[in-house]
Amino acid sequence: MLVSKTPGRGFGAWLREQMDRRGYSGRGGSTRLARDAGINLSIVSRALNDEVVPALDALRGIGKALGYTLGEMMVFAGVATPDELPIRRESPDEASAPVEPSPYTDPHERQLWEMRDLPERVRRHVIISLRAALRAEEEEDPRPNADVKQFRKTS
Repeated sequence: MLVSKTPGRGFGAWLREQMDRRGYSGRGGSTRLARDAGINLSIVSRALNDEVVPALDALRGIGKALGYTLGEMMVFAGVATPDELPIRRESPDEASAPVEPSPYTDPHERQLWEMRDLPERVRRHVIISLRAALRAEEEEDPRPNADVKQFRKTS
């Protein structure tokens, strides 16, 4: 279900940027995001092309995959304004220092992200590598290896 068939007022560009920042860039990134968000790939594609603003359930799933609340996603998508919905606000102490919230929902990825002694670029690459290793593990052939017997040619 789609909220609107009118252009999403730049939501596609914002979504593409967030996907790049959170390891969903490159080949298959949209497919992985759709899978992680629990939505159809066509919704992600149409949102990226600013053809639609996804429905609330899709915004919720995308937000969960990217580390945002539904309220934040509604504001980013232009469905609501910050005045209408509360979004995370920085405390006065945090306002002076740049804060980098974890963009990841997986607890293992969050733990890696919070390793502040590593540069951001290295943390992102470690998380991308972790995802690739886990995907490769899931895609392994579950069938046991077949016994291969040599056949002799009879003369």
